[in-house]
Amino acid sequence: MKETMSAVPAVVLGGGVNGLGVIRSLGRHGIPVTLINRNRQDIATRSRYMTTFIKAPDDPKELIDCLLDLAARCHERQALFYTSDIFLEIVSQYRDRLADHYRFIISDEKSVGIVLGKDAFDRFTAEQGLPAPRGVEVTAETSISELEDRLTYPLVVKPQLSFEWRVARFVDEFGSVKVIRCDTPDEMRDLLPRLRQHTSRLLVQEAILGEDDAHYSFYSYRSPRFGEIVCLCVNKERIWPIHNGVGSFARVVTNAEMCEIGTRLLNTLGWVGVASICFKVERRTGRPMIHEVNGRLPQLHGVFQAAGVDLPYLMYLDALDVPLPKMPDRPRSVTYRILSIDGPALLAYRRDGQLSRLQVLMKALRVDATAEFGRDDWKPALMALREAVPSFLRGLL
Repeated sequence: MKETMSAVPAVVLGGGVNGLGVIRSLGRHGIPVTLINRNRQDIATRSRYMTTFIKAPDDPKELIDCLLDLAARCHERQALFYTSDIFLEIVSQYRDRLADHYRFIISDEKSVGIVLGKDAFDRFTAEQGLPAPRGVEVTAETSISELEDRLTYPLVVKPQLSFEWRVARFVDEFGSVKVIRCDTPDEMRDLLPRLRQHTSRLLVQEAILGEDDAHYSFYSYRSPRFGEIVCLCVNKERIWPIHNGVGSFARVVTNAEMCEIGTRLLNTLGWVGVASICFKVERRTGRPMIHEVNGRLPQLHGVFQAAGVDLPYLMYLDALDVPLPKMPDRPRSVTYRILSIDGPALLAYRRDGQLSRLQVLMKALRVDATAEFGRDDWKPALMALREAVPSFLRGLL
């Protein structure tokens, strides 16, 4: 375990693979880490570097009270990390109450609102002339004919706030999806009433046509003191669920056009902190189109560590206003996977006729780094293997 120049503890909000990466990074530097998460069974709770676990209240105000109570028991202002959209929204909303008790880096409230709100982001990209599909905010009064007048099928429907589609009731009906595609007005007429049972805040957007491996992300960390410190671009070669999910396997690549667009977008926002700009290359034009921006650590942020940049520790040092280490001139070109979702993705691509059994096996074995694995922290990997391997082998055989 490395020694840190400061013993200031850290608090991590969120216990998925995002949170696991932060906890490992900080813990390896000897930093005590408290994890606040709603589920005691999430993978980050298995890390040996988690010092304390606190169950997160469901109500945002109660969560803030919990954080303030924790701060009152610590003699220093702890570093605070948020690893999901819902925690980003809460920290942004209550930033004034938290600022005297925690050290954290976050963009201004207006910029966070643009990133979190799909309709606000759609307006922003249109106003700035950024390459993004056209979209329409859907309300209870929006008619199918109105959508047809303004947009061209195929269309995708997404929530205004992405975490609204991660609740159990929605997943039970629609699965773990980020967007739902509609190719015809009849499909849209059937879908919208069902979605309105779960949320009234929807955005309908023109679909970006292309294969799953046309997904990319530009990742950037921007210091309030020094501006952009580090950035890289990844190609998401596989996603889960296939055709409409999140990246499960990524490769660090060089793409000057996406870096230029991503930098221009974040400069215009005046963004501070970490961000990921998600692109998909439009099949008909070959042009990269922005379909989403995340204002918190993305699930694949461990690719930074694999490429030689310890991003969570860098963010920790920046929050403490201490000198930062020198960054490499160019991140290493590496591959990175999230085992828990890449196994199901590989099997789904095989069922879809895109991969043979041998290709699935070869791709499963070929990777530089995996989110759940740590040589010094084996329990999260054991949990992932116990859940993933039996179903993977059954699906493969």
